Amino acid sequence: MSKGGETKPRDAVHPRAAASLAVFKGRSVLLVRRAKPPVAGLWSLPGGHVEAGETAIDAAIRELAEETACTAKDVQLAATHDVILRNELGDVTRQFMIAVHAGHWESGTPVAGDDADEAVFVAINGLRELEMTDRARDVIAKCACVLGIAE
Repeated sequence: MSKGGETKPRDAVHPRAAASLAVFKGRSVLLVRRAKPPVAGLWSLPGGHVEAGETAIDAAIRELAEETACTAKDVQLAATHDVILRNELGDVTRQFMIAVHAGHWESGTPVAGDDADEAVFVAINGLRELEMTDRARDVIAKCACVLGIAE
């Protein structure tokens, strides 16, 4: 029971913690194209759920390796991003609070893995041409700013 004696529905959506990592190589950023719904086919930063006992930065680094086979250095928290997905009735179906990190490419050639079907470096000025997840361009711009990379 919640405060006031109200019961909470069993299928209530609880926000989940997630982490992502914008990896820059010069004036390009590493992106993945998502393979699974609800954002299948859209481009975004590598990232995913924070596992129990894992810090957000460790989750971002792990997800980067799983989804792209790359590593990053000088990784730091750059922004937060809320994702709230709703069905056609407006009901919340999923909710994530994403700790977005930024760093510089260290090693590896991008190879899609885990839930990504493609992983590539894309020039920052070419992002407008891609179909991306909601607010991805804004988040990438923030990350570039944090690292002192001008658009």
